Amino acid sequence: MRALVPFIFLLSAPLNIFGVTISLAWLVYIGEWMAICFGVMFAIASAIVQPIALLPAMIFVLPSANFYEKGWKLPGFVFLLASNIYVTSIMIAWSVWVLYFFVARATHDTIIPILGLSYGVGTACWGYDSKRDGDSFGTMLNSIFIQLASAVVAVSIYLNPMPILDIIAYFCLIMMFPVIINSFIGHEMFVQRG
Repeated sequence: MRALVPFIFLLSAPLNIFGVTISLAWLVYIGEWMAICFGVMFAIASAIVQPIALLPAMIFVLPSANFYEKGWKLPGFVFLLASNIYVTSIMIAWSVWVLYFFVARATHDTIIPILGLSYGVGTACWGYDSKRDGDSFGTMLNSIFIQLASAVVAVSIYLNPMPILDIIAYFCLIMMFPVIINSFIGHEMFVQRG
């Protein structure tokens, strides 16, 4: 699984680099300065707010580690799973909110670059987080899957506009995979430390 991460990052790199750049250039060309300003403000705000929003995950991580130290695997796993669910919920909430904010203001002429901008703003902080954490497989996996979910939802919205609950359901369905994978990998790490 770890061997696939660099390959998946290579697949997402063109969308991250060119997709967002082309969307910004397109928005400049059509004069959508307000969307660009909001995008920059939200990107900066996410770098500040994201670490604060993730701090409560420690409420689950610390007891989980304590349970594993005592050899209580089931309660340790439950708290570890709760931590992963919390982190993923924050990721989904941010991405859905950014997407909704931008798409609600889009017109027929601006929907494509707005979707590209919302993808970039909604996923940038998580990509940065995975690079900041270095070799953390869990944050890389979260970053890859939030990018995948955002891209799938953006294409779905373009092809067939959908209600907010459907958007949330798409994100939850896709993000379920890193929650499960990260929980089991974390479990194995704690058991090996044992």
